[in-house]
Amino acid sequence: MPKRLKDWLAIGKNMAVNERISENDLIYKASAVWYMHFGKAALDFVLKTIKKAGKKELQNILDLPCWHGRELRFFKAHFPEAKIFACDIGKDGVDFCAETFGVEGIYSQQDLQLISIPYQFDLIWCGSLLTHLDKKYWRDFLQFFCEHLYKNGILIFSTHGNFVIEKFSLVKVDLGIDEIIKKKLLEQYDQPGFSYGDYSGHLNYGISLSSKKEFVILFQKAGVYNF
Repeated sequence: MPKRLKDWLAIGKNMAVNERISENDLIYKASAVWYMHFGKAALDFVLKTIKKAGKKELQNILDLPCWHGRELRFFKAHFPEAKIFACDIGKDGVDFCAETFGVEGIYSQQDLQLISIPYQFDLIWCGSLLTHLDKKYWRDFLQFFCEHLYKNGILIFSTHGNFVIEKFSLVKVDLGIDEIIKKKLLEQYDQPGFSYGDYSGHLNYGISLSSKKEFVILFQKAGVYNF
């Protein structure tokens, strides 16, 4: 049994986490052994971040994309009194999260302006979204997120930064990209600090690599933050 899974079985079980898995959960099917570990790791990161920000509690949380609740189930367990919203373009995932975890479901849209969310949030968690989009879409999402944050609210999003890029280049991590696209991604990244390639058979959905410098520039262009 992998050590990471042993850690979850020893520590994570102390939390009242709903462990129901959707039969349509592709993330679970791809890596069942690591599923709970990464969900717990997301919660740990959130707790460290809100502590650093001086927050003691969260009242409104948005998980976008929620998928089938890998991270959301941990947010619900730790913040049972918070109002949590599950948002995704995949309606099956939204419906599963709403039914299973008792959260409010919101269907996302290709056009963000069509998403109706009449709320602002203390925390927006965005795992595994920008990592799969070209930077022309980053600006819209960053603006959308910041428009829906309370003052002093917290936005946490994942990227494929230097750590992942190093592992990717050394073939220590597989991002599901064929060798031709991989070579192109790494070559492009060396210049502007950002590169993107579609998954085979997909359009506008793939893998992005981004340096800290580049996403700071994207924040500034979106007009949502000044460094």
